[in-house]
Order: sequence, then C-alpha cells, then structure tokens
Amino acid sequence: MGGPYKLAEHRYGREELLALYKMTSSVTPDLQDTTVMLPKPVPPLALVPMSEDEQVITNITAIS
Repeated sequence: MGGPYKLAEHRYGREELLALYKMTSSVTPDLQDTTVMLPKPVPPLALVPMSEDEQVITNITAIS
C-alpha cells in the first residue's frame, strides 16, 4: 500500500472516538482552576440533537 504519505499507525474513526466519550466524566483536578475550562464537560456535537432550525437549514442546503 505505502504511497507517498505515511499514515498514522493507530487510526480511529468517528464511531470509535464517540464510544470513548463518557457522559459522567469530569474535569481533571489539574485543570479545574484554569480559566479555559468549563465547570462541566460539553458533550461532542455529534451527540447533541439538532434544533428544528438547524434541521431546516441543513435540509435547505442539501436540496439546493
């Protein structure tokens, strides 16, 4: 296979990475007092359902 580019040895797809996410996970103690962290982790957008407006916009752009 080879090719001109070396691929990563360990590759993970969308499903594998989403499976690693745990809804009960919390921020590590080292990062709790930093200003860049939220008090509660935000779930991946792939797990957040789209609003009605987002669904309409997605359907309009897919049709045109």
